[in-house]
Amino acid sequence: MRHARKNRRGFTLMELLIALAILVLGMTGIYAVFLTATRQHAEAVDSTNAVVAAMSMLESVRMAVATDPKFDLSRKLEGDVEGMNGYRYKLTFTRLDAVGLRVLIELELRWKRRGRVKAHEFRTVALRRQLAGDAGGRR
Repeated sequence: MRHARKNRRGFTLMELLIALAILVLGMTGIYAVFLTATRQHAEAVDSTNAVVAAMSMLESVRMAVATDPKFDLSRKLEGDVEGMNGYRYKLTFTRLDAVGLRVLIELELRWKRRGRVKAHEFRTVALRRQLAGDAGGRR
């Protein structure tokens, strides 16, 4: 005697396995999206930190170049950015005129993210003050 199948309720094992496979594929796609978003957010935070550090450093250096007549424009400054682990800077100065009243300041910031070196470059111009007793404006 055979039992009628129309009275059975629920899902078959095959239906459950197919539903589980579809769920796993969907979750894998969602995980990939979150992973990409997390990496992009970390890179954006690093870039923002670099810009904030650069603005602070450039403002300090511009002030020193503009107000200190003994500031040595021939030197190149390199080192670690204070308070920012893994960030390094390089500062260079270029006279834009023969007298040296206009100075190009170039700042390069470098850091590592997941084994790759990232960098941003910044440039600004400082105007040096000419001393009243300085006939040619030379320093």
